Amino acid sequence: MKRPSYLATIVVFALLILPAAWVRTSGEEKPGAAARAVWAQARRVMIRRRARTPQRRAGKAPITVTTSASVLFESFFERAGLQYTSTNASLYLWVEVPEEYGGDDEAYAVRLLEEGIIVAPGSSFGPGGEGFFRVALVPKLEECGEAVGRWEDLAE
Repeated sequence: MKRPSYLATIVVFALLILPAAWVRTSGEEKPGAAARAVWAQARRVMIRRRARTPQRRAGKAPITVTTSASVLFESFFERAGLQYTSTNASLYLWVEVPEEYGGDDEAYAVRLLEEGIIVAPGSSFGPGGEGFFRVALVPKLEECGEAVGRWEDLAE
């Protein structure tokens, strides 16, 4: 039986457990102990996997990930006029928050969530992420297409 990759494990943590780990206290949302535990476990998994994986790619060209989902989202972002950054060997796209939201990545992420579109506000990754949000390219292509359709309806 093939074991899931550490990336799949991290994605499951990030998409399923992390959103549930936000604790509502006195009207403000703050990351709770559960979120810190999830990220600590993800780091431990990555470190263990790196320690066991030989450097097979020494002297080879860097890995570049281009998926149908990335092409789908990138074409939508270009049509919608959203600035995005894709990176090599990443399953995420970083997108700048639209001007009408004044850089408030959390407000925009909540608005998208109301439409059934799940993104991660950039500020949850630290001060360098403020004004951006992160789109994961890991759902099935059909689910990504549905998200783009809902997003297009929202943008109109």
